[in-house]
Amino acid sequence: MPADAPDVLGLLLQLDASVVVLRPVLSDSDTVLDAAVVWVNERAQSVWGDRAEVLASELCPDFDEWLAAANGAWRGTPVRRLIEADHGRRGWRRAVSTVSRVDECIAEVTMDRSGDQELIDGLAALDRQYRDLIAEMPVTVLSSRIDRDEIDFVSPRAVELTGRPLSELSRRSDWRALVHSDDHRDLDTIADVLVSGGEADVMGRIVRPDGTVRWVEARAVLTEPEIDGVGRFLLTLLDVTAHHEAQQRAEQSERLEGLARTAGGFAHEFSSLLQIIGGNLERFQDSIDTPNAPLQQSLDAVARAGALVKGLMSFASSRPGCIEPVSIPKMCEAMYPVLQDRLPQGVGLTVDLAEGLPEVMIAGESLSVVMLQIIDNAAAALSGGGVVHIEVREVADVRCHLAHRPDDRRWIRIAVSDNGCGIEADRLQKVWEPFHTTRDGVAARGAGLGLSVVHGVIHQFDGHLTLESCPGKGTTVTMFLPAASA
Repeated sequence: MPADAPDVLGLLLQLDASVVVLRPVLSDSDTVLDAAVVWVNERAQSVWGDRAEVLASELCPDFDEWLAAANGAWRGTPVRRLIEADHGRRGWRRAVSTVSRVDECIAEVTMDRSGDQELIDGLAALDRQYRDLIAEMPVTVLSSRIDRDEIDFVSPRAVELTGRPLSELSRRSDWRALVHSDDHRDLDTIADVLVSGGEADVMGRIVRPDGTVRWVEARAVLTEPEIDGVGRFLLTLLDVTAHHEAQQRAEQSERLEGLARTAGGFAHEFSSLLQIIGGNLERFQDSIDTPNAPLQQSLDAVARAGALVKGLMSFASSRPGCIEPVSIPKMCEAMYPVLQDRLPQGVGLTVDLAEGLPEVMIAGESLSVVMLQIIDNAAAALSGGGVVHIEVREVADVRCHLAHRPDDRRWIRIAVSDNGCGIEADRLQKVWEPFHTTRDGVAARGAGLGLSVVHGVIHQFDGHLTLESCPGKGTTVTMFLPAASA
């Protein structure tokens, strides 16, 4: 050791670090083969012991790695390495070691960084908790720099929302492609936030791979620029599809209830007038001997008006009829020839009945009217040929275009499907209204009560009704009727 070694050792003893000084064992080519301990401070004794002249190969738990560092230091370049394993160092979880050449010796100074590791572990744990919290939140979270298309973070809930893997959601352009074409204009609102700062709230639709649509409430926030001078935006997407559909159902229910009250009042007053007109016409006809064509036309018109009034009364739920157990298979068998005759030539009719179906509680005549009305609608959509398919199954739950009413009972589902022209989305909400029709021209005359009558009849008997349609693919009207008790 140099002459001033006592002063140097005194300084080393004060260091909050492990210090060991070793004398290298060199080969003929001046390569370090081993090293003998010359001096250690107290913190280094847990690894190097307190005896001089002990070789590093006997004490150092990671000797090969240490030897490589010692050769680098011997050639004049201090070597720094991270020690993550304990290796006998009492209480050490992580340390930073620097091996250097000091004159003809090799010195290793090791600083305990266990506290740093605890901080890193703590931050990692917080990060995991943060990510777990975001994953459990009912919102999808996105974060990205405003100057890049790449997204830094996407929460796992995005998979459930979009129906796509996270690998397909790593860019803002990927998300834009998911937005319904009618909602692209609303994206400009978010773009304004990214340019000018602030916050934005918009409502829009995301189209999933299967064609279904999810309604979302999007909120965009621009954060303050970070150290790199670049701002970031945070986007949250809340799936509000169920709420949106429930709101639509409630609005439709309120609308239909209002129409039903109006239709019922109108039908009652108009029925009274028709009875007077029809009675007078019949008495006049009885008083003449010669048939009168205009008079007969007037009577026929009164009869047609009476049929319209009956339809309005059914829509208004004013005539429930007699409820009794009805066998759907027997009804389908009896009505099959009648239903087939109401379809245009070239249109097929198929029926698929499940085994062991229970009877349903409904007025048989009313159900027959409902089936005829639905078949008539299908026939109008299949003027160029096609198929009408009737499927009957027992199901555990029901869905209704008005509201979902869970009920602990058995249900029979009757689905009538056609592969006709279908109905546009913007007209679906109006098909239950009286006098609304999807037909044009001459075919529209006198039309418009079909589905409103179906609606009135089915709901009279505590049933449920849905309609699904796609332009160019066809329409399915589904009825849910309560099964008769065993």
